[in-house]
Amino acid sequence: MQAFNIIQRRNGLAASASVSALVVMAAWLTVVTLASFSAHAQQKPMAKGAPAGKPAMKGPPRGPVEKYDCKIGTEDQHARIAILAQGGEVQSVAYYSKWKPRTCSVHLQRNDAFSKWKDTGDATVINTEYGDFLIQVSRGEYQLFFREVDRMHFCGMMGKLNGSMTVTRGPRRQCTVEGIMDRNDTESLPTAETQAAAPAEAARPAD
Repeated sequence: MQAFNIIQRRNGLAASASVSALVVMAAWLTVVTLASFSAHAQQKPMAKGAPAGKPAMKGPPRGPVEKYDCKIGTEDQHARIAILAQGGEVQSVAYYSKWKPRTCSVHLQRNDAFSKWKDTGDATVINTEYGDFLIQVSRGEYQLFFREVDRMHFCGMMGKLNGSMTVTRGPRRQCTVEGIMDRNDTESLPTAETQAAAPAEAARPAD
């Protein structure tokens, strides 16, 4: 009987030890779970969009595509403009003029390596190494403005290009030009007359 009591007491102690171990383990798991939950709650959600420090890339243009190619003048003396736009946003513009025997040629492409385009509302400023351009968009027309553009680079002539060329939107495709085709005093003469006038001007006595 005494031996039986000793065995029963031992079993009770073992059971108590097992229960204590289970309680300690449960408490430890609770602490770990709460710590993990707290750390997760303190994390800030990732911001959607572009990574920090990098500007968001502009998506591809949407909307109807417009293509215009308009010329004004004669075969020997004319100005021509070609515009590609999508959704009312100009993607490329080309200008060509001829005043026989001289020609000018300008081509501007969005996202190329030779120009920087900045859109502000209905206006787009284009900065290049050889001068600046402005595209103004309205419901009825596209306007291309020249701002102190290097004439030598685009036309092979001295001076600056200032002025504008406008093309109407829609099926009419009419265009007007202002200022860009203007010549200076020397260029207004034919080549042979210009060469003859230079020595005469140099030989004229000073006042």
